[in-house]
Amino acid sequence: RPGHHVTASLYVPDGQGPFPGVLVPLGHSDDAKAYEVYQRICILLARRGFAALTFDPIGQGERRQFPEVEFGEYPSVFEHTLIGAASLMVGREVAHYFIWDAMRSLDYLAERPEVDAKRLGCTGISGGGTQTSYLMALDDRIEAAAPGCWITSFERLLPTRGVEDAEQHITGQIAAGMNHGDFPSMHAPKPTLLLAAKK
Repeated sequence: RPGHHVTASLYVPDGQGPFPGVLVPLGHSDDAKAYEVYQRICILLARRGFAALTFDPIGQGERRQFPEVEFGEYPSVFEHTLIGAASLMVGREVAHYFIWDAMRSLDYLAERPEVDAKRLGCTGISGGGTQTSYLMALDDRIEAAAPGCWITSFERLLPTRGVEDAEQHITGQIAAGMNHGDFPSMHAPKPTLLLAAKK
């Protein structure tokens, strides 16, 4: 998509590559790739010998779509809602754009000379866990995946928290009988670690 730029940061280990690569899609943080927790994750991966690439999702970090609007405590959530509604009006899911950006980021990671393109993984938390789940189901290059704090079930989610952000739902997936657990199933038999927390 010409002109559709994605801002990213690449963390490379010391020493001789090529290193295994890990794509780190991000959850909801207005600072996105500059958020301290996400920087720590990427630094930890680099210190453990992985090249880690993280990128700003649409509506976060350097990719704010409505920078002049004050949305309150969770700007990225409101941006995703607006972008999600606009996407539906043109017959697309906003998840389509999130997945496209992630796959093109994986292209970039795999093309780096420091990275072994045959050893690629993906891990993310919350919204990043959603993207990790989508990618491990849709992109065969992901050899190992660890989605964090997203895999649940609609039976558990809908009566408690309710609907999540626009990019975390695909229209018709409940009617089609598809649940969160189906994403890891599509990645089988490749290694998958489900990361979860109570709070």
